[in-house]
Amino acid sequence: MSKSLVAIVGSLAIGTLLLSSPRPQAQEHARLMPQLGMGFVSSVALSRDGRFVLTGSWDQTARLWDAATGLQIRPFEGHTDIVTSVAFSQDGRFVITGSFDKTARLWDVASGQQIRSFVGHAGLVTTVAFSPDGRFVLTGTWDRTARLWDAATGQQIRSFKGHTAAVNSVAFSPDGHQVLTGSDDKTARLWDAATGQQIRSFEGHTEAVTSVAFSLDGRLVLSGSKDQTARLWDVATGRQIRTFDGHTDSVSSVAFSADRRFVLTGSNDTTTRIWNFASGKLLAVRLSFDNGGWAVVDPGGAVRYERS
Repeated sequence: MSKSLVAIVGSLAIGTLLLSSPRPQAQEHARLMPQLGMGFVSSVALSRDGRFVLTGSWDQTARLWDAATGLQIRPFEGHTDIVTSVAFSQDGRFVITGSFDKTARLWDVASGQQIRSFVGHAGLVTTVAFSPDGRFVLTGTWDRTARLWDAATGQQIRSFKGHTAAVNSVAFSPDGHQVLTGSDDKTARLWDAATGQQIRSFEGHTEAVTSVAFSLDGRLVLSGSKDQTARLWDVATGRQIRTFDGHTDSVSSVAFSADRRFVLTGSNDTTTRIWNFASGKLLAVRLSFDNGGWAVVDPGGAVRYERS
């Protein structure tokens, strides 16, 4: 295995897949947040420039960390229940948080001050995202809807209705024209951001869809599910292209590599896996250990990199 592949497994695991293990030790792998004893971490985001890590926690806060040192920079305090989801704006100036208190909140990164709150959901907010241009905020909740908000005013613009169970994950297409949602109803759905109309449904998972992502060119969709698989879909047709099968527990997070050569999946089986995008072949597994250590192994079980 090449050193670059090992680096991809490690760095992307930090940014999007750090939560693949439910064990508290999994939060320590990348020397991030050594003093993180304040509550189970439910969401992690990496800033676009890679300098900062944002976490959301059961302690009702989000926190900003220095990715190079692991030191806390500041907390974002104001939610009254678990913070379930966090995201950076593309320019890194703002963060959005979602919470079981049924709100999403916008914060200034430099000061840690809350700018505004997005209120209107009837259920717990499970997932949040910024539009690529930063003008809009997208939320998903247990009320079975996703909602689009004006980031500048906090006003709700439209609702995306059609799911028959909780919405677990939301994403904008790279051009901001489409919205993607994943739900407990076992489907992922594509919506027109301008009208709120459903374009198509991606159907094939046999359990709840927990995580969704667009490829950088917007032509493909990736979904992860409690059925222990991730699946690749064609946006234009809704056709399933391939299945990434090998996890032994729920797939909780999915991501494309920037060059679209790899697919990454994180799971409650405490592993992160990297797959060949074109063939669906498993390339490497990142294992998590109870002592906070981790190792990257190839499909044959040979250790390629480890850290105790």
